[in-house]
Amino acid sequence: MSISRISALSLAGVMLASGAAAETLKIATWNIENLTVGSRTAAELAALRELVDLLDADVIALQEVDGAEAAQQIFDEGEYVFHFSTQDNPQLTGFAIREGVAFTANPDLAELDIGDVRRGADLTVMLGDQPVRLLSVHLKSFCHQNDLDNVSPNDNTDCGKLKRQIPILEGWIEDRAQEGTPVVVLGDFNRRFNIAGDDMWREIDDGDPDLTKHTEGLMSTCLNSQFPEYIDHIVTDVPGTELVQPGSFAQLLFTTVDPGGQADLSDHCPISVVFDSIGTTEDDAVAVLVERLDAVQAELQDIRNAVSALRE
Repeated sequence: MSISRISALSLAGVMLASGAAAETLKIATWNIENLTVGSRTAAELAALRELVDLLDADVIALQEVDGAEAAQQIFDEGEYVFHFSTQDNPQLTGFAIREGVAFTANPDLAELDIGDVRRGADLTVMLGDQPVRLLSVHLKSFCHQNDLDNVSPNDNTDCGKLKRQIPILEGWIEDRAQEGTPVVVLGDFNRRFNIAGDDMWREIDDGDPDLTKHTEGLMSTCLNSQFPEYIDHIVTDVPGTELVQPGSFAQLLFTTVDPGGQADLSDHCPISVVFDSIGTTEDDAVAVLVERLDAVQAELQDIRNAVSALRE
């Protein structure tokens, strides 16, 4: 499917950040678990800063971060700028955007706050000459896989609140699809979409439009695989999916900076995918895999040569 190209944005009441339109963007999402000023030790902040460096993402959708001051504890203020939802809640959704990435901050998806629940933070980034719409979400918790079909949306339970959020999220996605803008919804959905027959995923992926969840068929190894079913997801519509580099999904584990895995950093590990402004064909994907295989074979040969030299 061809993707319509739009060279300018005309969104009223928002500001376009200065910066060049990147041809490739690494986009991530991370729930940092109640990151407020003073909520972490110096050692934990140092580990979180190291994780940010290793993640090396251009745009990070954030959840449970108490605004820019809290984020600046672990993001280099000279390297990232921030946009957060405007809500009186320390568990904000938002974004860290690498300095120089062109973006527009859109009004919150305030309707997601159906009663002491987080709003969605809405951002447009420029990928080449193509605007891409991002929504950082943190949906109602504690209804990870319960049946929703028989839950009344009038219930004031966790599942009742989550059920009320579904048509709001659906409506936002459908509106963006009608505009022809590639869509990325990412964050803490608090839902195990990959469990067979999940009724929430069935509801939002109803073909209007078709959606892709980039955790499909994957298991989380965060926190020593304590919770193997993902509840954090990166979801794209068809135009958005066409921009994703195949095989680029990644999860960054805390053991990277804390081999013992004991640091109290977060109960979620960041996940990411890479977006490319020219999209990726099947032939391109094969070429990338062949290139990676060649690189691995070359490294193996170097190891063999080194071992042979040691034996001589």
